[in-house]
Amino acid sequence: MKKRILGVFLGLLICSALSCQKQDKEAKAGGAVEADVAAIKALIAEWVDLYNAEDFPKMNSAFYAENAILMNPNAPAHKTKEDILLSYQKLSELNIEHVETSVVEDLRVCGDWAFGRGTDTGTTTPRSGGAPVPYSVKWLMVFERQSDGNWKCLYEMWNDNSPLAEQPRR
Repeated sequence: MKKRILGVFLGLLICSALSCQKQDKEAKAGGAVEADVAAIKALIAEWVDLYNAEDFPKMNSAFYAENAILMNPNAPAHKTKEDILLSYQKLSELNIEHVETSVVEDLRVCGDWAFGRGTDTGTTTPRSGGAPVPYSVKWLMVFERQSDGNWKCLYEMWNDNSPLAEQPRR
């Protein structure tokens, strides 16, 4: 079932991105796409600042759409803004998370939709004590233009960027 949901999600993402190529080229002439890309990158930068400040209520309100879905690795999807907020708050009870870098590697705008992928690096420090542990993740997000013209994240999926341990050869 998880593979099917992921397949549908990725299929929609690919189809939407391909259908937007012509619109993107036409819109670039007017600068609309560049302004949207800049707004979304600013939104991601704001997410990083609020995440590092552990201001999860403000982060949740500013970044996520009302019907947002957050898909963390190896966990059920968080399907409401309230659930997303609780997931960040619970994580914060256990660890101090700090994003060092967040790089948007690709961002495509198609009308009222945008699709982005990138990487984050940072550290996780257990609140119970211990040294900071570095991490590297890759993410995929779908943004939706809201009725007020602002962008918000509708779908977010991420997982570790660490290589899997080598499997023994048979």
